[in-house]
Amino acid sequence: MNLDVERWKPFKINAIFDVYTGGDLIMGEIDEGHIPIASNSAENNNIAAYSDFIPNRKLFDCKKSISIADRGKFWAFIQANDFYLGTRAKSLVCKEHNVLNFYQMTFIVSIINQESFKFSYGRNCCANLSQIDLYLPAKHNPNGSIFRDKSKKYSKCGYVPDFEFMENYIKSLHYKPLTTKNRPENAPPLNIEKWGEFSLKEIFNINRGKRLVKDEDYFDDKDEIYKFPVITAKTTDNGVDGYYNESNCNGNCIIACGEASGMYSTYQKEPCWVMDTARIFSFKENMAIEFTPTLGLFFATLLTYNMYRFSYGRKAKPSNMNTIIIKLPINHKGELDFDFMENYIKSLPYGDRI
Repeated sequence: MNLDVERWKPFKINAIFDVYTGGDLIMGEIDEGHIPIASNSAENNNIAAYSDFIPNRKLFDCKKSISIADRGKFWAFIQANDFYLGTRAKSLVCKEHNVLNFYQMTFIVSIINQESFKFSYGRNCCANLSQIDLYLPAKHNPNGSIFRDKSKKYSKCGYVPDFEFMENYIKSLHYKPLTTKNRPENAPPLNIEKWGEFSLKEIFNINRGKRLVKDEDYFDDKDEIYKFPVITAKTTDNGVDGYYNESNCNGNCIIACGEASGMYSTYQKEPCWVMDTARIFSFKENMAIEFTPTLGLFFATLLTYNMYRFSYGRKAKPSNMNTIIIKLPINHKGELDFDFMENYIKSLPYGDRI
């Protein structure tokens, strides 16, 4: 299906949704429970915490509602469970005469998020949310002319959103939800109190990457020549910032940020180029073992846990990293229990899909 956006028409958000704003809610005073609280954060699918039932607070039906972060980041989210709104967070609720299904709301959420650029540099959407124009597919007559509704329920010009097209378009994307047979309760207990302590220099060789210049040496787009991922100190996209025509790392290793975001770590399976702002972790020869994807995820998680050591702009230099002590599973001989580490990751939800 093609998106002929030139034929789309503008619709005010308040023509399709009712807009709600969350009242004051002090996170430190809520009782922990299973009900998600949507916030003004664009992380963790907009969820800041989980609460027990809160009397006299509106619970939003996830099948009819979209949550919105509009303070510092304007972004819309589909929620899998009914939710509360945190302080000043917003929700769009389908009007009673027009309850949308999951596919239609997914389409509209993607369109809402295209408007986020309007609220850069700290601008807040706030009271303007209901008046934002969303350009959406509009119904047309069989002869190709625009359909106009005399009641003008959706627009002053009588345009009507083509919700059927939106649904069919999302269904056409060939997306199949990822499934897992693993249940959280089936994971073996960690028993961290029985783990042994090890310095990073006992386990890893730590080497610094080499500098490149973006848009001169490496570029955003991947092709047959520029095919090696460039790993930097960024904390998104698994650290990949572009592609280069050479590699300085054979892959199957962990890359930890050294400058900004010190110790944020990712597992890199394939050969790549590691920048000077990151560090390459590989097992020492006497460990007689190589990384696997599951071992990589286990160690990357533990190393990332140490980010707090490098807050307030402190740099994670190799000399600083070498002295870090981490706790790791050990067997009855006091040796690192790599089998447990691998089996633990494999036992987690979606661990069977690695």
